Parts: sequence; structure tokens; C-alpha cells
Amino acid sequence: MQALDLMNAGSVHRDAEFKELDAKGLELVDVEFDACRFKDCAFPGASLRRSRFTDCRFEGCDFTAAKFTGSRLRGVFFKDCRAGGANWAASSALDDLTFTHCLLDHGAFAGAKLPRLEFDDCRLREADFSESDLRSSVFKLCDLRGARFFGADLTGADLRGSFSYEINVFGTKIKKARFSLPEAVSLLRGLDIMLEDS
Repeated sequence: MQALDLMNAGSVHRDAEFKELDAKGLELVDVEFDACRFKDCAFPGASLRRSRFTDCRFEGCDFTAAKFTGSRLRGVFFKDCRAGGANWAASSALDDLTFTHCLLDHGAFAGAKLPRLEFDDCRLREADFSESDLRSSVFKLCDLRGARFFGADLTGADLRGSFSYEINVFGTKIKKARFSLPEAVSLLRGLDIMLEDS
């Protein structure tokens, strides 16, 4: 199926498989995907507006600078995908998403509700999670250098094994969040205290 076939507003795709689809810079509006599989597809700069993705799987796909304005993603799995600079925050719903071995630098998640979100061995440098709801989310073995969490709710989140994060404990909810040593020492940086070896 060609990318142009997906552009028809209101089209529905169920249990379909897409390989090496080139949707670079295209605009997909009001398109529904249910239990679909995408392999090595390209969506860089694409605008996925008011579309729905339910129980879909993306493997080796490129979402660089893509926008999900008004879209709903539920039960979606991403593996070995690139989504640097993608705007997830404008989605109407992001529920039960899993990212494994993905490059998500500069991703925009600010202000989004992200229930059951899981990142496994992902790079999230400079990603923006400010003011987002990350309760019970999982960041496993992730590179969080420069990621912003100010105002986020990390209650019950699991960041064990992740590294290079700097979280302001005064401006972020971290009750019952789980961290691992030695990375968790970074939480003390904003406390204006001195740490010394005994």
C-alpha cells in the first residue's frame, strides 16, 4: 500500500502490515489503525492529526520531528525507532506506550498525561517532560542527559538503571519513585549541601 492510500480522511486499517512505507512530510488526518504492524517505515516531519493507533507495533521506523496533534495512541509498541524532536504533547491521549531501544532526543512530552508509559534502554537527551503526569511510569536503563522534569509528577515512577538525569526535588513530585545508586546522588545537587567521602 502506498502512503497516498493512507491519506484519505476517515480511512480505517485493521490487522494490516506496512513495510518501508514513505510518509515523509505527509499529513494524515482522521485515519484509524487497529492492530497494525509497521516495519522500516518513514514518517519524518509527518503530521498525524486526529488519528488513532490502537495495539499497533512500529519497528525500525522514523518519526523524526513528527507531530501527533489530537491523535490517540493506546497499547502501542515502538522498537528500534527514531523520533528525535517528535511532538507527543499535542496528542489527545497517550496510554500504555512502550519504547524499546529508541532514540527520542528532544522529544516534547510537556504537560501530557502518560499513564503506563515505559521506556527501555532509550536515549531521551533533552526530552521535555515538564508538567507531565508520569505516575508509575518506567525508565529502564535510559540516558536522560538534559531531560526536563520540572513540575512533573513522578509518583511511583521507576528510574532504576537510568542515568545522567537531574531532577529538582522541590519542583517535582517524586514520592515513592524508585532510583538506583550511584545515579540517585544527582537528586542532592539542588539541596545546596556538600558531600564528602569519609
